[in-house]
Amino acid sequence: MTTALRLMPDDRLGPWIARSQAEYERSRLASGEPAEIAAEAARASFEQNFPGGRPAPGHLVHDVVVTASDGAGAGAGAGAGEDGGTVVGVLWIGPFAEGSDAWWVWDVEIDEQHRGAGHGRAAMQLAEEEAARHGAATLGLNVFGYNTAARALYESLGYETTAVQMRKPVGGSGSGA
Repeated sequence: MTTALRLMPDDRLGPWIARSQAEYERSRLASGEPAEIAAEAARASFEQNFPGGRPAPGHLVHDVVVTASDGAGAGAGAGAGEDGGTVVGVLWIGPFAEGSDAWWVWDVEIDEQHRGAGHGRAAMQLAEEEAARHGAATLGLNVFGYNTAARALYESLGYETTAVQMRKPVGGSGSGA
């Protein structure tokens, strides 16, 4: 079995954008952000990164696919698709800012029933290769504080903490940034 990347087909892109935006909003809520701020941040992010419902320049949305191939030539687009494979997740990477060589993992998710089989690790390693092929000098990401399993994976892959945001309720309605 080989884990590979395949650009997400157009017929799946629109529904994925809607689900991903909603999930991003839920993640912001789970991290303690007020509902109106979480909703606006998610809307603005997806509007900027998917103008007109299409990825912004440089942004790549891949299906993470498991194939039965022997791994020869595996990678973005290779060994995935012709044999169908099984879509086990999604990976979205692209420049942090237009024209930047600092790239970002905007979203990576392995479907729950396929977790624990190494597909997340493989997807991240493929993301690094794909970003480098497109001129990236670095690849960064955000992980919400409650997602300890993902944080452990990223640290094991050599990602270093560059910033930590912290919050403590001190009274009032509990809202605010």
